[in-house]
Amino acid sequence: MFKSIRTAATLAGLILLACAAMAAAQAPAQAPAAPPAPPAVPIQWMGNLINMQGGGTTFLTVRAYDFTPPAVVDALKDMLKAQGQTAVVNELNAMPAIGYLQFDQSLAYYVSVMRYIPTPTGYRIVAACARQIGFAGMVRQGIVTTQYPVGMVILDINKDGKSTGQVLPAVKLQFDKDGKFDPEAYGTEPLRILNIREEKVK
Repeated sequence: MFKSIRTAATLAGLILLACAAMAAAQAPAQAPAAPPAPPAVPIQWMGNLINMQGGGTTFLTVRAYDFTPPAVVDALKDMLKAQGQTAVVNELNAMPAIGYLQFDQSLAYYVSVMRYIPTPTGYRIVAACARQIGFAGMVRQGIVTTQYPVGMVILDINKDGKSTGQVLPAVKLQFDKDGKFDPEAYGTEPLRILNIREEKVK
């Protein structure tokens, strides 16, 4: 008797599981959650730039007046693949500035591309300008080459407040052997940005 009751209970359980599986299969698939919207502009980020090779600290400001749409970035990648790096640099020079980088109180480096990329812990900012970043302290390191004509700053803004970043003073725009966009930074050690804080601009 016990065996027959146990068998019946097992069959009932299997039927319930089968019904649940059928209901799940018939239920409409949920659309993936939309990525969070970028912060309102204008906005800026400030932090301390640490020279890991030459020593010293510099104050850095990155200001954004707008963010570059993904379609524009894709078009630049297509241009790089079809026409090469020089054509992309010329295009960056022709594009309007949508932000700038400034080290201490020196002259600003105007930014042609300002990417906003959501991440699991916050978001990433990639700022690119059509020239090398050669502020005082980096020129002494001899970063002078026409093969690496672009300067970049990458900020990883985290919700926990522990935001970091790096400055890539001279970058070559290229694809790897698998056809993936893979820019190469000149040198071995980027300059680290610490104590980054986000600030609204009035």
